[in-house]
This record gives sequence, C-alpha cells and structure tokens, in this order.
Amino acid sequence: MNDIPLISVTGTKGKTTTVSLIAVGLQHLGHNVMHVDTSGHYVNGERKSNAQDSLDVWGIKTVTQAPGRYLGEFLRNPQLHDNGIAVLEASFSCYKRGLGYGSHDVGVFLNVFNDHIDPEGQIKNRHDLAMAKSFIFSSIARDGYAVFNADDDMVCQMLDRIQPSRNIHLIPCGSTFEYFDIAAHIHQGGAYVSLKDRKITWHSSSGEDLLMDLSSAEWAFNGMYEPLAMNMMYAAAAIRAQHIDTPLGLVQDALKKTRLSPDTGRSSVMKAANGSLIIADFAHEPESLKAVAKLGRQLLPENGKLWGIVRLSHERSDEVIHQTGVLAGSLFDELIIYDKIDGHFRVPGPPYITRYPQEIGRVSKIMRDGASETNTNVERIVREDEAIQKVAQHIQPDDVVVVIINDDTDRSLGFIRGAFLVDVTIEIFDKI
Repeated sequence: MNDIPLISVTGTKGKTTTVSLIAVGLQHLGHNVMHVDTSGHYVNGERKSNAQDSLDVWGIKTVTQAPGRYLGEFLRNPQLHDNGIAVLEASFSCYKRGLGYGSHDVGVFLNVFNDHIDPEGQIKNRHDLAMAKSFIFSSIARDGYAVFNADDDMVCQMLDRIQPSRNIHLIPCGSTFEYFDIAAHIHQGGAYVSLKDRKITWHSSSGEDLLMDLSSAEWAFNGMYEPLAMNMMYAAAAIRAQHIDTPLGLVQDALKKTRLSPDTGRSSVMKAANGSLIIADFAHEPESLKAVAKLGRQLLPENGKLWGIVRLSHERSDEVIHQTGVLAGSLFDELIIYDKIDGHFRVPGPPYITRYPQEIGRVSKIMRDGASETNTNVERIVREDEAIQKVAQHIQPDDVVVVIINDDTDRSLGFIRGAFLVDVTIEIFDKI
C-alpha cells in the first residue's frame, strides 16, 4: 500500500471530527478517500463497516486500534487507486497494538487532555498519555509532515520523537504558540497555521494567506465553537500539507466546501418540534464537556434553561467519575445522567481493564452523587432512551439540550429525533 498516501490523526478529543473534515476536503480536491473513525470505515463518505463488524471480524472492539487493517479496501476496490488517499483515526491503544502499517505521510497530533489517566495503571499522568500517543510523530515517513497543536505543552514535548534523519516538515497550529518558537521556525523556512479572529491563516516566510474564514461558516457556528474551529484548523493544515504543491486557490476552494455532516453526532445541532434546540456531541472528558456546555449557553435565549443528558465511560476510576459529575452539575440548569452499561442496550461483560468493573448503573450512580454536590436538579435514569424521553417531555421552546451521545451514534441520534420530533431539514443557524 506504499503508493497510497496516508494521513493519521491522534489526540484526546476531536479525532473523529478532524478525520471527517480532512476526508471531505480531500474529496473536494478530487481524491478517492477511504477514511476510518470510531464508527467504522468509509469510502468517499459511504460507510462500509461499523464497530460491530470490527468486533465480529477481528475481535477488536475499537475500530481505531490498528486502523491500517482497513487499507485492504484499496485491494478490494482497484478503482480507489485512482488518486486514492487514506485518512485514519488512531487511538492511544495503537501504542500497544500498532498502527497496522509502516508509516504515514502526514501525522496530526491534536491535544493531550486529562482522560484515560489512572494512577494505578500505565497512564498515570498527561506525560504518560502523550508518550502513548507519540507514535503519531515517530511513524511519519521520510519527507513527511507533522501537523500539531503548538498551544499544548505535552504535544510539543513529544516533538523529540520525530526522527531527525527523516527530514520531517513541522506545521505547528494554534492561537498563542506558547510552547513553540514560531519566530525561529519561520526564520528556518518553516510554515505554520493560526486561528485568530475566527480566521484560519497559512503563514510562511513569503507572507500570509487566508485558508478559511469561519465567521461565514454556519455549519461551524460561525467559528464561535472553539473545539470545532480548532478541528477545522488542523484539517486545513493537514490538507495543505498533503497538497503543498497544489495552487493555493484550489485548496481554499476545497476548504470552503468542507463541512461536517449533521449525522456524525459530533457537534450536531437539531431543532425540536416545539422550537427548542438539541446539541448532540461526543464529549467524554471535562474540557470537552465544558466547551459544549459553553456552546449551549451561547445558543440559549434569555429565559431558557440549559439541559444536560450526559454519560461517562466505565473505564475511569471512581474519583474521575465523581469529579466529572461535580463538574457536570455546575454546567447545566437541569441534568440527567444515564449509563453506557444499562443492562438493556449493553450488558456487563468481561472487563477490558479489571480494575474498572462493568456493573449496571455503577458509573451513573457515582456521577450522580458528584453532580448533586453542585446542582439540586439532578436525576439518574440508567437507560439512554428513557433519559432522552424524560427531557423531551419537559423542555420548553426557549430551552437548549446538550446530549452526550453513546457509542452507537445512529441509535443515539434516532432516540433524539424520535423523542423530540426533530425535523433535521430545519436550519437553526439564525439563532446563533
């Protein structure tokens, strides 16, 4: 598969969104794109498999472990070789299982948040997590590109994992560049991408070029939602890196056409039959939860309430679950907590990590107890569908609901649309 360019993306939050944006942008540049994210693998936007297929075929429950196994799609479909390219989401588990290929042409490192951290396990702190994800740098092919978050201290510390002999080109991305010497980088002939005033700009020794103005991108909340704006910045940088010799105007035109599908469950906004707004997101750690709650507040009319329907993975320590509950309670006016392991849609199974027991309702109980410390309007409803139905029965037209969806994106979005009688064709961006 060495003739197929590979772009791989890792980080704590935003991988799936960034991969999807890169894939769409590359399609607009004329590529046949195979991409892999947590929900399955796709060819030119059409899903070919899902997470259950991964489990059934390879016995791997996470699609993004060793994502290179999906590259066989190019052998099964020879027509994909015509300007073909692969965009792969890589979870931190790849440091154990491998990537499923030798090297990628562009490695994208988004961030290192406080997630998957457990003092009793192998990942004891952010540095350990960054090291586990550093394969994204060490696996870049000769003359390839490293696109990375220059505002994240741990990401920048991992730059020493890049092999000097491979002549890797650095493309730092950020707003402050607090942890990277941009002046020296430009002096040495490098380039970087900035996000300021809702504009994504390419900088090099020859000057500045606007890649994308997010203030006119309605699908991205006109650049108001910082996580999505940053995902678009990384996507733009990766696409530009892969097309460094392509006329800039063609790249700019492709980026203007790039948008996130409303069916991804990542930062999707819908309108209920009564006029209230629903934000579906996959936030699974504190920083992301704060960001999506902030977006909900930005969209909230003066007299409305911000509702939260949230959950957390069982693969967290009791302390992390409790503290995340405390935070969630402080973010929402009304809070419903459900459980991924509910005994109905998902029953307990052998634990992937033995110290994280799979018990029906365990996580929602711990999280509810934490949330109750900061909010008196907290309720625990173990099943996701019942939690969504409960909120749908009580929301008012000026309310905004944040739903942290489950692993089965299609099922979660189905619950939302059914309970809230969503008309997905309605544009809601005039509310922003």
